[in-house]
Parts: sequence; C-alpha cells; structure tokens
Amino acid sequence: MSRCEKCSPMRAPCLGGPRRRRGRFACWATGRASERRIRWLRRAQRAGLPRLGEAIGALARIGLSSASLPPVPAEFLAVDGSGWRPAHRDVRGRVELFAGCLMSTLLAPLDIATGELLAAAGYEVVITQAQTCCGALAAHGGDLATARELAQRNLDAFTGRDMPIVVNSAGCGAFLHEYPHHVGNAAAALADRVVDVSELLVEAPLDLTGPPPPGPVAYQDACHARLAQGIVEAPRALLGRIPGLELVELADPTMCCGSAGVYNLLHPETGNELGRRRAETVRAAAARTVITSNPGCLLQMRSHLARDSGEPVAVRHLVDVLRDACPTAVERVPPEGFR
Repeated sequence: MSRCEKCSPMRAPCLGGPRRRRGRFACWATGRASERRIRWLRRAQRAGLPRLGEAIGALARIGLSSASLPPVPAEFLAVDGSGWRPAHRDVRGRVELFAGCLMSTLLAPLDIATGELLAAAGYEVVITQAQTCCGALAAHGGDLATARELAQRNLDAFTGRDMPIVVNSAGCGAFLHEYPHHVGNAAAALADRVVDVSELLVEAPLDLTGPPPPGPVAYQDACHARLAQGIVEAPRALLGRIPGLELVELADPTMCCGSAGVYNLLHPETGNELGRRRAETVRAAAARTVITSNPGCLLQMRSHLARDSGEPVAVRHLVDVLRDACPTAVERVPPEGFR
C-alpha cells in the first residue's frame, strides 16, 4: 500500500482502508513552517536556483520543473479575520474561507480570487482566525499524529458557527470531510459545513461575461474532487457561462495526474509516468488551456506540459479563470470590519 496514490477509487473495495506510509515530505508545507520555506523559495527564485536545480536534474527527480513553480507572491494571505463583501449589491449570506497552507502562501493570489468571487456573488467572506493547514499532506505521508493535531486546531477555530466553510483546494476539501474519522464525531458538524467554491458559486448569480481564456479549454478533474467528493458538473457549468469558452473533455477523466498529495515526491518515477500520460491526453485534445481545482494538479500539469516540445499550454486554477471573467467590483474588509 505504500505505492497507493490515495486518489480514492479504491476506497470502497479496500475495506481495511489504505495504510499510510510515513514520508519525509509530508509536512513540508504545514503550519508556520510553510511560510518560512516558501519565503526561502522566493529568495531562491530571485537567485535563479530553481533553474539551476532543473539544469542538474534535481527538480525532475521530484516531478517538478522551474516552469511549474509560480513566482512566490510578495504578500501572503493573513488569517486575521479580514475578508471581502459585495460592493454594490445585497448580501446573500456570510461564509468562512478556508485559507490552506499552500493556497495562502505560494498560491495566495488564488485565495484572493476566491474571496473576491464569493463577494461578487453576494457573500460576505471571512478569513477565519487561528485556522491552520488541513493536515492532508501529513496524513498522506503517514504522520497521522500531526494530521490529528492540525485537525483539532481547525475544529477549535471553526466551531461555534454554522456558516459554510468554503475551500478552493480539492485535497483540503476531501480531507476536511474526513475529520470525523480522524478526530471523532465532534468534527461531524464542521465536515458538513465544508463546501467547494464551485458548488457554492454555481448556485449564485455571478456575472461571468468577461473574456475567456485561449481555447480549446480542458478541465482536469482532481481525483480529490471527482472521486472523493463527487464534484463533476459544477466547475463545467461555471465555465460554460463564460461567453465564447470552448470546453473539451480529456480522455479518461478519472485518470490521476500523478500528483496525488505527496505521491509524486515519495514515488517520483511512477508520479512522472502518470504525469506524462495525463499530458498526452491534453495534447490529444488539442487544448491550449488546462483548468483544475487542486494545487498539486496545477503544479504537476504545468511541469509535464512544459517538458515536451508541443505548443505552450496554460495551466490555471478554476478560480483564476472565473475571476478574470468576472467584472464585478468588491470591497476588501479589514479585520475589525466584521461584527
């Protein structure tokens, strides 16, 4: 079971449940340590070290390339109780944003896009204080003690309210739904509140009349979205509301891209092979843009599509594309702005 991708199709027949392998990469991006390491990555990018790592083959051995790593943003998203609200429309309700460890640091612009989209759809969005990494990466690597500790901290941070907890990372969403298994029935109410951003936005009157990305556009289903949570139609329905967007389907939509949490780090040869095969389906569909909803898939697909000699293919997160298509202005709210 140490080579299990944890991509979910075997959960039903595997009655004993997958046994996790302890991995040295499991907690690379959990908690405050993630901020320190990603700030180090920012300095390394400025010094050109990722390109050096690519030149000597170090990045390829863990399934990455310099092209797959986005520029580290100058500012991370602070989990300080701030947020967003609609600027010129009635408020539909209030939601809490689950910031995530990678999403609030390395990919912080995606968290910002998520908050802005929810506000554009009519929601007040609060970045809940005291939240931390969901614990998925620790669990994938076999460090269940750390996963439970992080889960308990999030349970403490989010308990006492009943508003939806919105996630933009399929891996986080899938693991948050598993909290009752890890920390007991006390987490059941929290797990029931977790909702993927696409499932909330698809029911809202969101203006998506802006320009589409270059097409054809392929949607890459993250295993932790499609297989673990059954999220299939909502992202496609949202993309279908963007005028002129040409959506094509990839062959074998349940094929894992090879990221699978930390699988491509623990088993780079197999992870790279899966990534290569997934990239081939993108080329076969003649897609110019690939959209996904998970940070691991995002980095994995960028890496493998940058390696071949075909035409450049943009790989983007769903909320990034939707925010570009949404012209609605929203209001940023300081920590003391929500009562």
